[in-house]
Amino acid sequence: MRRTRAPFAATLLIAWLAGGCAFSVDRSTVARAAGASAELPAVSFTGASSHVVEPAFHKITDAREFAKVWVEHRTGSSPKGSYNYNWNYANVPVVDFEDYMVIAIFQGKSANSNGFHVEELVDDGDVFRVRYDSMSYQTSEGSGRARRVRKVTPYGIFVVPKTDRPVVLELDTQNMLGRPPIWTERARL
Repeated sequence: MRRTRAPFAATLLIAWLAGGCAFSVDRSTVARAAGASAELPAVSFTGASSHVVEPAFHKITDAREFAKVWVEHRTGSSPKGSYNYNWNYANVPVVDFEDYMVIAIFQGKSANSNGFHVEELVDDGDVFRVRYDSMSYQTSEGSGRARRVRKVTPYGIFVVPKTDRPVVLELDTQNMLGRPPIWTERARL
């Protein structure tokens, strides 16, 4: 099993090029800065409020397709014609698609999640695995009070090293704290 390492400097460059776009520094980014051994995305955009309301998974290898997915995520509708990066009304980040691709995960309507983070990227030779987990949380009922559930549309958009091989998205479905992950295939792209 071979793991590749994307340069941390690319993280800063891509984030800077994203301009006014909000992005999240999740534990994957912090782990990379601390010298973690697992390969992680160069940049992670994640959160609880996408305009994509149906579950969807994307492997994006060019700027045109990325603009389409990003605009739908930010606005709820597809751009008319080709996207104008010069005007860039939806703050579409600029990605080096020669060396990178984008993996986008949209959960659709859900509850109690702040998005997704990538645990590791694994190059298995035949496939490229993206292993991710939900940044979910529990809510509890107070004594005699109705349960408060936060309605969300969680997402994770990750800039990862480019590959022509199939990409397998695997979610950690382990629900016990302190136990090893259980990787469950969610999509093959």
